[in-house]
Amino acid sequence: MDKSGKWVVAINLWMENNSAKIEWVLKDPNGNETGHGKMMPVDGKGDIPTTINSQGRAEEHSMPFQIHAWFIHPTEPTKARMTETSTEKEIFFINSCYQFCPPEHPEYQLLKPSDINCDDLNEADWYKEGNAVKRDFKCWWKGW
Repeated sequence: MDKSGKWVVAINLWMENNSAKIEWVLKDPNGNETGHGKMMPVDGKGDIPTTINSQGRAEEHSMPFQIHAWFIHPTEPTKARMTETSTEKEIFFINSCYQFCPPEHPEYQLLKPSDINCDDLNEADWYKEGNAVKRDFKCWWKGW
């Protein structure tokens, strides 16, 4: 495996009426699928969490950490959509534990903010599919 490569996750957000879900597919630095998250739609306005991690692989071929992600305001498209008065940076952001985790636990500070990035969501706008709206984009971070 290319230890200097990057892990990439393709994320799909979906919402329809009062239901929403987040799904993802994780690929290792060689481009091989190493995990996925599928879920049934969740009703309500509460945030939807997911944990992105390797699945069904030996530890030496797995991502050395987990990524925790949340779909915030999952059933409120006006809060999850960019307009001239609501810029995307207020809705979508990425952080690493590096700036929030206690300094006495450096083992939690695996990714610096500069080690993780995502597609420009201005290029990954919501689109209609049947009665639902969807958004697809990718995020990536360093491997080791």
